[in-house]
Amino acid sequence: MLGKLFKYEFRAVARTLVPLYLATLVLALVNGFATRFDNSFFTGLMIFALTAFGIAIFVVTIVLIIQRFWNNLLKDEGYLMFTLPVSPYELIASKLLSALIWIILGAVVGVASMLVWFIPLNLDALAELFRNFGQFVRELARYLSEVDISVYSAAIKLGIAMLLGMLTEIQMLYLSMAVGQLPAFSKHKAAASFVSFILINFICQKMTSLIANGVYDGIDYVVTPENFQHFMGVFGNMMDVSLNIGNLINLAALLLTFFATGWILKNKLNLE
Repeated sequence: MLGKLFKYEFRAVARTLVPLYLATLVLALVNGFATRFDNSFFTGLMIFALTAFGIAIFVVTIVLIIQRFWNNLLKDEGYLMFTLPVSPYELIASKLLSALIWIILGAVVGVASMLVWFIPLNLDALAELFRNFGQFVRELARYLSEVDISVYSAAIKLGIAMLLGMLTEIQMLYLSMAVGQLPAFSKHKAAASFVSFILINFICQKMTSLIANGVYDGIDYVVTPENFQHFMGVFGNMMDVSLNIGNLINLAALLLTFFATGWILKNKLNLE
């Protein structure tokens, strides 16, 4: 059932975002051709339009994430959604996964639009850029391996950190909206949701800062040319510990906010 919920949610958002993605890629291609001609007005207009579409994708994605949760689960549509033979946790999970994928797709479209922009300018230069980037990664991996740092392991952990960070932030939005619809805030739901989001983020940031201060407390390292290689090893270990701790914190925050949101929707639901 989770798969069907996700499919429904994904398609609902796609109707708005996919046309924006296609328009952005087309504008990027037009921009690439425009910059080959000596027409500063048209080029400036195309750059402005592309920038506007990029900002629109970001804003619309955030608005849809909020709107889909608020309207589907906390307003009149909630009467229908909560009659389905699924748990509140499945409803939340479907929206959470859909939101994550659309955020990632938005980032991919942003990168793709930059590449599409350069294709009409110089395809050979773009191919050379990819070759040089690959060589850079190999050289970086070789150098870091000399100080016992695995660039691939660090990249995987960093990727996990980014995914957990995005999921946690989205789930904080959901929890704040769920808190805002509690009976105690029935007359000021939007305001209560906004304040809840600020407080939840503040508490999480404070806890993260306290843990980080505990990890790095007492570390005082002066870098010199003689001890630079040793410093890189120490720095690599610190980064590895930071990523591990950060991922555990984000995972704990994600689970806590996820189940807290589900508990509120299951036991304290106050539909409009």
